[in-house]
Amino acid sequence: MSVVAHGVPNEICSTPARFRAWVHGALRRRLLNAIRRERRRRETTLAEESVAVAQQSDELERTEDAEHVRDTLDRMRATGATAAADLLAWRWLEGESVSDIAKRLGTDARKVTYRLRHAKDAFRVAWAQRWGGANVSRAATE
Repeated sequence: MSVVAHGVPNEICSTPARFRAWVHGALRRRLLNAIRRERRRRETTLAEESVAVAQQSDELERTEDAEHVRDTLDRMRATGATAAADLLAWRWLEGESVSDIAKRLGTDARKVTYRLRHAKDAFRVAWAQRWGGANVSRAATE
């Protein structure tokens, strides 16, 4: 038998049966690799879609939480705790650091930390009054 195959060892081409077995095995491996590749692509796509859905859900939850926080801060302002509400809004909603808030107020960071601690206590009370008795844990407002 005279088979010329690039990259195929001569002993494989020695008999037609061996050559057919080799071709069958090579095609089977290629097919299985293609199937595995497609499965991984689909799994990756599904995983990416799952992550996107989870992120959207988390963002919606954060948006609802932010609305509750804003509402509670507005209630604090309405009851005269404007300074405390402003401190918390700068820290939580605008993401300012304690040192940035201190610069804004013209005071030192220790005083801002002290005021934030008391503002958080006032926030917990306002939250409990607005959202039904369940007090916000200290960990949630830290």
